[in-house]
Amino acid sequence: MKKVLVTGASGFIGKHILPHLLGAGFEVHGTYFQHSLESLPKGKGMNWHKVNLLDRAGTDAVLEKIKATHLLHLAWYAEPGRFWDAPQNFDWLQASSGLLRAFAKNGGKRFVGAGTCAEYYWKDGKLNESSSLIKPATLYGSCKSNFLKYAEPFCKENNVSCAWGRLFWLYGPGEDERRIVPSVITSLLSGEEAQCTESTQKRDFMHVGDAARALAALLASDKEGAFNIASGQAVTLKDLISHIGKLVDKESLLNFGAKETPPGEAPLVVADISRLYHELNFRSEMNLDTGLRETISWWQRKIFS
Repeated sequence: MKKVLVTGASGFIGKHILPHLLGAGFEVHGTYFQHSLESLPKGKGMNWHKVNLLDRAGTDAVLEKIKATHLLHLAWYAEPGRFWDAPQNFDWLQASSGLLRAFAKNGGKRFVGAGTCAEYYWKDGKLNESSSLIKPATLYGSCKSNFLKYAEPFCKENNVSCAWGRLFWLYGPGEDERRIVPSVITSLLSGEEAQCTESTQKRDFMHVGDAARALAALLASDKEGAFNIASGQAVTLKDLISHIGKLVDKESLLNFGAKETPPGEAPLVVADISRLYHELNFRSEMNLDTGLRETISWWQRKIFS
């Protein structure tokens, strides 16, 4: 039987990906640390393991126990507003390398890691896996990029198939409310002003459900190398935020220019999704309007129920 270990399975992306893996016939093993077991998804074929992935001995013990055939590595330090240049990125670089070694040691055959668009040089605008410059501007992007530099030759040496999903901007139910989409939604639903920058920069947003399907498809395939996981479409932050305002009928509470735009912001960051489209035959199911409506409904239930 195919056994997959999913790190970060209790997180934003992880919870959305588990049904796809179970539906594909995997015996799924998820790691968690800070959540309670009672709060985690249950079901036939779903198994949970409490482990601090920064603890090398504990991680090794889990990998030895499971002997997974597949590894989907989603876990990383991702505290909103802090993760870009946090020293914890070094810890996760080291922990991820140890995790991959333990996976290979225990017979693992297929590895997929969650990368980031922050590995790229953003001023290139439209970003392609093979032709765009890898030049991270943050410690987060640098550590992710350096892990891939280690992982690819290591996997080749140890007969492990290796792929890397570079995630762009995700949104959807369950996202941390300090991030842009939920912060605007929760402010407006609460009748409070949403303070924004001028929001002229264009970014590539994808619904987390689509990203989960793409990662599951990548894991189940034999494709190797980096794949952009994104919509392939750019939208200005102002248009995105304004659409949220329209959907909740609170446009008057949007205050553009109330915050300073961070220095050095690239005007355009959008993915070339040719590999995702042609090699994985992947198509997004959730357009921005539908995805935002679903996300707003989720927050309405959470806030008012």
